[in-house]
Amino acid sequence: MNRTKQQGAVLFIALIMLLVLTVLAVSSMRGVTLESKITGSRAHMERAQHLADAALREAEFRFSPAQELRSDMIESDDDRMRRNCVKDNTLNRYGNNRPCLLKPITDESELIALFDTPLTYLKNSSYTNNTGAKAKDADNSAVVTWMPYRGLDFNPAYQIENSGAWWHLYYIETDETDPTAVMRGDGGHWYLVNAQTEDEIAAQSIAYVYFVGPK
Repeated sequence: MNRTKQQGAVLFIALIMLLVLTVLAVSSMRGVTLESKITGSRAHMERAQHLADAALREAEFRFSPAQELRSDMIESDDDRMRRNCVKDNTLNRYGNNRPCLLKPITDESELIALFDTPLTYLKNSSYTNNTGAKAKDADNSAVVTWMPYRGLDFNPAYQIENSGAWWHLYYIETDETDPTAVMRGDGGHWYLVNAQTEDEIAAQSIAYVYFVGPK
């Protein structure tokens, strides 16, 4: 009886197929891992953007009322920030919420930098606690450039803590700004509103507020 001589071809083909399947499996796993990272990054960025937008709403909610606008004109820039840009400056039950207004900028190039790249400009400025990370580590009694976002509820029980979002306001003086009207607390006034999340995502809005002072 003749026996067919075995050459090992089946084993060789099986090994090749196993190698191909292994390569395909590894490639698929890498693709899944990459997609998971992309999805996670997108979710993180969307959350950060939503928080920055929410911080804008709180900042806009704190526009200077007429009496605050008059006080700001009388006080020095440092005194105003020590009064309004203290970290524990929370919402007031009865309104008249104090806004955190940055100091006026006279240099046009610096003002443009604040508009274009607020995070970079403020990080490299002489402001106190000029990043979200520094504001987060600061004491509640410290003056901060970025005010923590806490929401729009004055009740501490419903305020958001450690949100990672921050805000401030900048009063824009224009050629049409009437100092007399400001002292009376009436007239139209422009504000630049800045907000950010985790020193990564920034959001801005421009607002025009018209106050009717006492007659």
